[in-house]
Amino acid sequence: MLKTIVEFDERLFLLINRINHPILNFCFELITNKWFFILPAIIFCYLIVNERQNAFKRILFISFTVGFIDYTIYRIFKPLVHRLRPCYALELVFPNKVLGNCGGQFSFFSNHAGNAFGLIFCLILVFNPNLKIQKILYIWAILVCLSRVYVGVHYPLDVFFGAIYGILISKLFFNFYNKQIY
Repeated sequence: MLKTIVEFDERLFLLINRINHPILNFCFELITNKWFFILPAIIFCYLIVNERQNAFKRILFISFTVGFIDYTIYRIFKPLVHRLRPCYALELVFPNKVLGNCGGQFSFFSNHAGNAFGLIFCLILVFNPNLKIQKILYIWAILVCLSRVYVGVHYPLDVFFGAIYGILISKLFFNFYNKQIY
C-alpha cells in the first residue's frame, strides 16, 4: 500500500516537474524564494494597522504558531521520516530543472507549505479579513506549494501534508489563543 502511494507521488511529481517553460521557470523560481513571503507580511501589516485591538497578542500568537510549525517540521518530522528530496534522487528530476538551491537533505514534509498555510490560517482566524483578502492568501499559499514541486525540491505529498499540518496547528493554537483573549 505504501509503495503504491509513493509511486503515485513520484508520478505526480514527474508530471508537474517535467513542465519546462522559461516564463514558468522564472515565475516559480521567484515564488519559491523566501522573499515571496513579503506579500502576506504586507497584508499582515495592513490588518494590524486597521485592527489595533490586541495587536501585540496577535503578533505574538502568529509568530509563535508559525515558528512552532517551522521548528517541528524541520527538527522533528524531516529527520524522523528521512525521505530524500527529489532533487537528490537525480533520476527523477527533469535535467537542469532544480531552480536555485536544493535545500536540506530531507523533504517530508515541506516547511514552505506548512509555514505558508499556517500563516494564512493564522491571519484568517485572528483577523477574519474580507473574502477578497482571503482569496489572495489562499492563492499565494497554493502557489508556494506548487512552486516547491515545480522546481524539483518536494514531492506533491510533501507539500500536501505540510499544508495540512500548518492548518491543523494553526487551528489548534487558535483555539487556545481564543480562550485566552476572550
